Amino acid sequence: MLAGANQLDNDNEPIAARPALRAAVEKGRWPFPAPLGFRNARNDRKEPTLIHNPKHAPLIAEAFRLYATGLHSKQDALNRITRMD
Repeated sequence: MLAGANQLDNDNEPIAARPALRAAVEKGRWPFPAPLGFRNARNDRKEPTLIHNPKHAPLIAEAFRLYATGLHSKQDALNRITRMD
Protein backbone atom coordinates (compact mmCIF):
# COMPACT_ATOMS: atom_id res chain seq x y z
CA MET A 1 0.00 0.00 0.00
CA LEU A 2 2.78 2.45 0.91
CA ALA A 3 4.69 1.59 -2.24
CA GLY A 4 1.62 2.47 -4.32
CA ALA A 5 1.24 5.82 -2.56
CA ASN A 6 4.93 6.60 -3.11
CA GLN A 7 4.66 5.69 -6.78
CA LEU A 8 1.63 7.97 -7.21
CA ASP A 9 3.56 10.82 -5.59
CA ASN A 10 6.55 10.19 -7.89
CA ASP A 11 4.29 10.10 -10.95
CA ASN A 12 2.66 13.44 -10.04
CA GLU A 13 5.90 15.26 -9.18
CA PRO A 14 6.67 16.50 -12.73
CA ILE A 15 3.12 17.82 -13.10
CA ALA A 16 3.33 19.65 -9.78
CA ALA A 17 6.68 21.21 -10.71
CA ARG A 18 5.52 22.77 -14.00
CA PRO A 19 3.97 25.95 -12.54
CA ALA A 20 7.11 26.65 -10.46
CA LEU A 21 9.37 26.10 -13.49
CA ARG A 22 7.18 28.32 -15.69
CA ALA A 23 7.21 31.07 -13.05
CA ALA A 24 11.00 30.85 -12.80
CA VAL A 25 11.41 31.21 -16.58
CA GLU A 26 8.96 34.14 -16.67
CA LYS A 27 11.13 35.88 -14.04
CA GLY A 28 14.18 35.46 -16.27
CA ARG A 29 15.74 32.48 -14.50
CA TRP A 30 16.84 29.33 -16.34
CA PRO A 31 16.27 26.29 -14.07
CA PHE A 32 17.17 23.71 -16.73
CA PRO A 33 20.49 22.37 -18.04
CA ALA A 34 22.07 24.95 -20.32
CA PRO A 35 21.71 24.49 -24.09
CA LEU A 36 24.82 24.17 -26.23
CA GLY A 37 26.65 27.49 -26.46
CA PHE A 38 25.63 28.58 -22.96
CA ARG A 39 26.43 27.54 -19.42
CA ASN A 40 24.50 27.65 -16.19
CA ALA A 41 25.53 30.37 -13.76
CA ARG A 42 24.07 32.29 -10.84
CA ASN A 43 22.96 35.92 -10.93
CA ASP A 44 23.39 38.47 -8.16
CA ARG A 45 20.39 37.00 -6.33
CA LYS A 46 22.02 33.54 -6.53
CA GLU A 47 19.30 32.31 -8.92
CA PRO A 48 20.17 30.06 -11.87
CA THR A 49 20.54 31.81 -15.20
CA LEU A 50 22.37 31.42 -18.51
CA ILE A 51 25.54 33.03 -19.75
CA HIS A 52 27.40 32.54 -23.00
CA ASN A 53 30.01 29.84 -22.96
CA PRO A 54 33.01 31.62 -24.47
CA LYS A 55 34.37 28.34 -25.84
CA HIS A 56 31.22 27.09 -27.57
CA ALA A 57 29.22 30.23 -28.43
CA PRO A 58 31.37 31.08 -31.49
CA LEU A 59 31.00 27.51 -32.73
CA ILE A 60 27.22 27.70 -32.47
CA ALA A 61 27.23 31.01 -34.35
CA GLU A 62 29.37 29.40 -37.07
CA ALA A 63 26.98 26.45 -37.32
CA PHE A 64 24.06 28.82 -37.90
CA ARG A 65 26.11 30.78 -40.44
CA LEU A 66 26.98 27.60 -42.35
CA TYR A 67 23.39 26.40 -42.39
CA ALA A 68 22.06 29.84 -43.41
CA THR A 69 24.17 29.81 -46.58
CA GLY A 70 22.00 27.00 -47.92
CA LEU A 71 25.13 25.10 -48.91
CA HIS A 72 25.22 22.88 -45.82
CA SER A 73 22.68 20.58 -44.23
CA LYS A 74 22.14 20.65 -40.47
CA GLN A 75 24.12 17.43 -40.17
CA ASP A 76 26.97 18.78 -42.29
CA ALA A 77 27.15 21.96 -40.18
CA LEU A 78 27.14 19.84 -37.01
CA ASN A 79 29.91 17.61 -38.36
CA ARG A 80 32.07 20.60 -39.30
CA ILE A 81 31.57 22.27 -35.92
CA THR A 82 32.28 19.04 -34.06
CA ARG A 83 35.61 18.77 -35.86
CA MET A 84 36.43 22.38 -34.90
CA ASP A 85 35.86 21.80 -31.17
